[in-house]
Amino acid sequence: MVMIEPKPILMVFVLEIKLTKYWKHIICMLPVFLFSFCSTLKTNDLSLKMDFVFNDLIIIPNVIINDHLQGNFIFDTGSNHTVIDSRQIKQTLNNSKKGTIKDFYGNIDTINITEPCTLKLLNLTIKNVKLRNYNLHKVLKKYDAIGIIGTDIISRFSWKFDFVNKKLTLSSFPYKNDSLLFFNVDYKDKCKVKDAVWINNIKIKPTIIDSGSLSEIVSNNFDLVKNDHNYYVEKNLINSLTSKTPEVYEIGLTNHATLLINNNIFTHNKLQLNKNYNNIIGLDFFHKDFLVFDGVSSKVYFNRYKIKDNINLNTIGLRFDFNSEGNIIVQAITKNGLAEKIGIRLGDEVLQVNDIKVTNSINKLENINKIRNQIETIIVKRKNEHLRFSLQ
Repeated sequence: MVMIEPKPILMVFVLEIKLTKYWKHIICMLPVFLFSFCSTLKTNDLSLKMDFVFNDLIIIPNVIINDHLQGNFIFDTGSNHTVIDSRQIKQTLNNSKKGTIKDFYGNIDTINITEPCTLKLLNLTIKNVKLRNYNLHKVLKKYDAIGIIGTDIISRFSWKFDFVNKKLTLSSFPYKNDSLLFFNVDYKDKCKVKDAVWINNIKIKPTIIDSGSLSEIVSNNFDLVKNDHNYYVEKNLINSLTSKTPEVYEIGLTNHATLLINNNIFTHNKLQLNKNYNNIIGLDFFHKDFLVFDGVSSKVYFNRYKIKDNINLNTIGLRFDFNSEGNIIVQAITKNGLAEKIGIRLGDEVLQVNDIKVTNSINKLENINKIRNQIETIIVKRKNEHLRFSLQ
């Protein structure tokens, strides 16, 4: 009547032993599995190489939006948001909602926001992009661009720009190079510098790295030039993002500012003082052999700074740029300088400099800005009148 069933107990015991051996085996093999997993991740690492354009600003060419619209974008660490010219997308993108935009001068305007969008750079697809739509035509026309790439996208990758070969390397892994200088930055806040920044022995904060600014250093603190006898004032004709017509701003300038960050001293910098700006370190500050905006590790890497021995002072007091119609005009003039004293005015359209007839090409603009201290005669158009001025 008594039945003994040892076999099931024995079977359970044997199974437990085999299971225990199995988990021991798994633990022993765990390093191998982890190595294989990491290797798989490494092989999937994004490493995209493409050409870029550098003409005053960094231009990323042939960006494709939603597999439909294609055009150049300005790479701008001074913008928290990616913005597209609303004239380009009027008939091509939907799903818009209302938002606001604020330009560098503090002006606020209403915009449309389109999301989600997809951007393509060669074989790289960037998903879940929020595009702010604004009329950027006046600002972007000079660069043949349709939009601005902001830190909402920049913060996702490491962007290494080789300015000598015009090559961009885009990676999803942090950039590493112990031989380079770097600033610690916060890409979530317009590439704000986390390190202490001193200009002319005055602590400045907050300060942002702005690849969309052509100036070396910009500040709204006029105490920085209290004892600077080289300080002078320019009147500038500004096309801001939100203004319907150009506005005149007076801007202070000096070429002898000293910058101190992380015990690194940079001398002979061009400092621009503008009450409408915050504190900015612009693209012209960096000696551009190569430059890395690393959104993955929150750093900006750059090669060692070269001191400028010969500063090209604007002795005649003129600077040229394009207007909204694409014509080259007098965009800046030194207050009480030679050019202003003989009657040249902001907004004058430039027809001829010395013996050079001016056309609306970028090369021509660069050339006449380079020789502005050697100008002997200039012919301008003001309203419907042609005026000739001698500067010798």
